Amino acid sequence: AKALRIAVVGLPNVGKSTIINSLLGRKNSAVSPRPHTTRRQIETVVTEGDSQLVFVDTPGFVDYKLARKAKMTKSLVVDTRDAAFHADLVMAVIDDQLARKYFITDVGTPYLFLREFVKDPGLRNTLLKKKTILVLNKVDKLNASLVKKMLQRYQEGLDSGFEKQYKQHIAVDRDGDVTLKDGRFDRLFKVCAFEKQSLAPLKEYLFECAVPREWDYSLETTSSLSFQSIVEEIVREQMFLRYKLEIPYVCQHSVRFIDVIGDHVDIGWRILVDSKPHKAIVIGSKGKRLTALAHAVEREIERRFNMSASFLIHVGARGKD
Repeated sequence: AKALRIAVVGLPNVGKSTIINSLLGRKNSAVSPRPHTTRRQIETVVTEGDSQLVFVDTPGFVDYKLARKAKMTKSLVVDTRDAAFHADLVMAVIDDQLARKYFITDVGTPYLFLREFVKDPGLRNTLLKKKTILVLNKVDKLNASLVKKMLQRYQEGLDSGFEKQYKQHIAVDRDGDVTLKDGRFDRLFKVCAFEKQSLAPLKEYLFECAVPREWDYSLETTSSLSFQSIVEEIVREQMFLRYKLEIPYVCQHSVRFIDVIGDHVDIGWRILVDSKPHKAIVIGSKGKRLTALAHAVEREIERRFNMSASFLIHVGARGKD
């Protein structure tokens, strides 16, 4: 048996969860256009043959000050650190917007990437000790000539003394992928998370990196989440898609009941918000927004688990009910 633990790290909203979900072939992590959709450490398990990959999907890099300001849990900071400490390999993810901003070479080594994005020195030092790869996501949104120029700058070392400073050798393999040696990212992958074919080289590479070791999970397991936790991820994802401002961030979720009868599940859910105005926003005029949310959650549960669902939501305000 062989296994590999991969800590997937990067700024919020660069597509970390989408990449993992695509590699798995189903959703484990909440995904939306809003930052900090992932609020906890989630382990996604992909098993093929005698090898098992465990992707640790972490909240986007954030410091304690930002976490307090956005009313986020301490896990947004701590989970990333823990995931990196126990990982065999670190997968650093940037997207098209960061690629344009930094033109890749400004974050072209693990050190430069971490110096730019990670303010926690303890986490930085932990990550620097790990084998690290760089994944450029949303490459479909970049002009092909720009991508070619980026890779050419790697190859030729033409980026404002980058090569002079680090004096590293850069090789391009037969498929055009860049291999970064000696203190650099071990590999760079260009992917579009929604295109399975573009993820194939990344997936193949990760399975090749697996080391002889017992699996952490059984063959049938695809997630570290319980059914209740998966339902919470579904609810949160749908709220991020439907509610603006801070509403999805300040909601506290809890289960009232889960009753499974054959191929049907009845779920009672409670959403606790900060104030009556927030409660009114969640419910909507004549309860329409809350009804739409419940129906969306039901459809997603039915799609994922192949069972019908009834989702009943109660909304309360802290200190009120």
